[in-house]
Amino acid sequence: MHVSLKVAVATSLCVATAVALAAPRSMWHRAPEGLLDRLAEELQLDAVQRLSVADVLDTARGATAQDREALRDLRRELGSLPEDFDAGEAQRMADEIGAITTRLVYVGASSRAAVYELLTTEQQRTLDGLKAERQARRETLRQRFGGAAPPF
Repeated sequence: MHVSLKVAVATSLCVATAVALAAPRSMWHRAPEGLLDRLAEELQLDAVQRLSVADVLDTARGATAQDREALRDLRRELGSLPEDFDAGEAQRMADEIGAITTRLVYVGASSRAAVYELLTTEQQRTLDGLKAERQARRETLRQRFGGAAPPF
């Protein structure tokens, strides 16, 4: 490979890695341990709000723990099916994944609504602004990646 081509490829990989690492992720999709701290900081929650939000998040985590574990197990099993593919078993697992995902999405939406209700009007506007910024960043990334969701 020509030296300048090697440099160009290496530079492209470095830039792509930097972009991937620097891209902010949704506040709701990061590790749950830090979610409360991020919400408290971004929205300037008072002590009562912080405790109430912690209760909502803890309740949601508790309500979804078994489903999240089952989902991980099913995805792992489904990933091993190519070695001994059984269409019926694959469909059963896919159906179960769909049912679990439906429950998880519902709990997530209801938790976000419960947190939103705990906020002042100003905090709700701040959260709405953060959501709009995130959506704009996601749209920019979608355009950059040709309409597909970004690979991270």
